[in-house]
Amino acid sequence: MKKTHLTAVILFTALMCILFAVCASAHWWEDNPFSDVASDSWYYDAVRITKNNNMLSGVSDTEFGSNTPMTRAMFVTALASGMKYDPSAYNASPFDDVPEGNWYTAAVAWALDHDIASGTAVNTFSPDQIVTRQQLVVMLHKYADLIGYEYTPGDTTLETFPDADEIAEWACDDFIWAYEKGVISGTNVDGQVYLKPGDPATRAQVAVMLTKLLYLDPTYAVNGNDISLYKIVYAEGADSHYDMDEVAELMRDSIKTATGVELEITTDETEPTDFEILLGKTNREDARLVTVDRDSFPDDNYYIWSVQGSRLVIAGIDSDSHDDAGDRSTMNIGGTKKAVISFSEEILGIEFYEKDCITADTDPVINLPDGYSHIGKSSFKWHTEIVDGWGIGDCGHYYSEWGCGSPHRIRQVMFGLWDDPDFSFNARNPCFTDPDNIDSLIKNTRYLLDTHPTKNLVGLILSDSDGYCTCENCMKIYRETGSRSGTLIRMLKILADALKDDYPNVKYATWAYTFAIVPPKNIEKNDKLVIYFNTLVYCAVHPYSDSSCPLNAKAEEYISRWCDISAELNVWEHTGSFRSYLTPYGNLDIILENARFFLKHGATGM
Repeated sequence: MKKTHLTAVILFTALMCILFAVCASAHWWEDNPFSDVASDSWYYDAVRITKNNNMLSGVSDTEFGSNTPMTRAMFVTALASGMKYDPSAYNASPFDDVPEGNWYTAAVAWALDHDIASGTAVNTFSPDQIVTRQQLVVMLHKYADLIGYEYTPGDTTLETFPDADEIAEWACDDFIWAYEKGVISGTNVDGQVYLKPGDPATRAQVAVMLTKLLYLDPTYAVNGNDISLYKIVYAEGADSHYDMDEVAELMRDSIKTATGVELEITTDETEPTDFEILLGKTNREDARLVTVDRDSFPDDNYYIWSVQGSRLVIAGIDSDSHDDAGDRSTMNIGGTKKAVISFSEEILGIEFYEKDCITADTDPVINLPDGYSHIGKSSFKWHTEIVDGWGIGDCGHYYSEWGCGSPHRIRQVMFGLWDDPDFSFNARNPCFTDPDNIDSLIKNTRYLLDTHPTKNLVGLILSDSDGYCTCENCMKIYRETGSRSGTLIRMLKILADALKDDYPNVKYATWAYTFAIVPPKNIEKNDKLVIYFNTLVYCAVHPYSDSSCPLNAKAEEYISRWCDISAELNVWEHTGSFRSYLTPYGNLDIILENARFFLKHGATGM
């Protein structure tokens, strides 16, 4: 693995300063030993980074000493450690008050040798003396010069700070340097920012300044072993809903995106090596090189990440048969794939936007120790297949682009138009009372569930067209239910009743959308029905709770009635004027109020 060491070319850019200052990664430091470093504290990442790069340790095993003032001994030790200096090269103590063999003796000698810090008198260093903020920036500036930090002075002055005249003359240029480079930004007191040059620098402040100043040497390791040593190993032909080679490629791409390292992929037919990332159930378990207690999982939505010696195991329960579990609500669409996705997100900092599009807020420290074990559960509630005009698959063209996630078009399922070259989203919606159409819908839905046995949700979505059937039977139901959604909801009840014995845990989702936005009356609650309520018809300027707006007058009534009919209601929120998208609108002011509105009236998702 190619690494950039602190003693080599240093990337001192504003981008790196921002990266270290703002990257949010509370979940990456699961072994945080410090009780005084909360995950939401402003110095959390800085403490984590400086500790894992061996620059700052705790004042005890359980406390970092965040508010403890930094001493001269502590600070020069941090700087020397950052340079990865050799303590054995600095045996002799240069000062009377620095005893030989002490934890900071070699660092003091190193700092003197490199003109980072001198003594406070001829023969004294004063190791326990507190470092002030202006003393700190002077030493940091010297340190930056030592490691080759190129700096061209600007025209910055500090006159706008009310305490600028308190900076000692010998520290003025260093303070300007530190402020220009973003190393120090001042302290806010009642809305006024002060430099506080004579105040003691706390350990938390120093940790933040160091991470802003330095590009620290990344650590990507498993049990102390560099990630570049590893191979990704999977079982070829494993009994899984997904092809395990694709899961292995996903793991490889995630690691490469996060660390820049591209690992080799191989099957478990190869001879075992010391450094392996094992995906799913491999023959390494049969050989007792690793163990995975799958019986301990509460259900098959759970997975494990586990470091066992020099091997990392990422596995779940993988099956392509729903005979393994009678309760389809806990069927696993691929436990190991879930495990890889969650590991990529939580450990590697990966963000998945769509297929073949992943990014990473790369974290500088990933080091999983031996014995590390994490059992997690998939965050996916519904397991469903996507059907569109380009066939049955996991990433249909339309839904992968628009992020719709799970729905199918009713007319495709009803007529089996899996690969219809003339498919159109705006095609007229079919008749929902025709017995032949309903029989066809039941038959094809059964086919979908039989060929995709791990799914527990069937989405049956209207076409974008406002075209609805006006046959005699449909018109009769419209009048009885007071809505053109009546035929749709009755048809879905017939479908659910026909399949409930064979697929007791499957639910059916549809949209309250276009002509079907009005909830039907005289319809009993259907515990198999999931409604996606589309807000396209509502006003993007006024809150939906504002009944004085003509577009929103019926919002409260409709949402409440849909909740009464369905097992659950999810809101499809456009958060903007979809119909007049080129005009200004104030939707940013109402998003929170609308979310509260949905929650108040029974919505379960958004």
